[in-house]
Amino acid sequence: MKIHLKQIAVGNWNEIKKIRYQVFTEDLGISKDLLFDDLDSTADQFLICDGDMIVGSVRLRKDGNLMILERMAILENFRKMGYGKNTLKLIKQLAIKKQMQKIQLQSIFDVKEFYHKSGFIETGKIFTRAGLPHITMYLVL
Repeated sequence: MKIHLKQIAVGNWNEIKKIRYQVFTEDLGISKDLLFDDLDSTADQFLICDGDMIVGSVRLRKDGNLMILERMAILENFRKMGYGKNTLKLIKQLAIKKQMQKIQLQSIFDVKEFYHKSGFIETGKIFTRAGLPHITMYLVL
């Protein structure tokens, strides 16, 4: 496994569009109208790759000394193989390099245990986004 994050230029999102559609719309039933928002043009977009093979995508934003991890999606054929876990390690390294103090995300409630295993802690109350229950989680660096 040679996992790495490949940053994608603003607007050059064909692969990211395919991944988000497959994972969020086909797999989770989220409306395709919610796959992109105004924050996409200001966030850093990455493909998650194993060598030349694309296994997923993720969006990262900075807010002061906080890194916000959003829209992480691993394609179904690559789930439960360590790609998500290793992606979180890479994001943690990137956040430390950029001198961030914390990584925050809003997890779909049913997926929160995945983030717990990487040290993320729940905070706040369960809320609904895109028709699914979510919980805010963070990792102090």
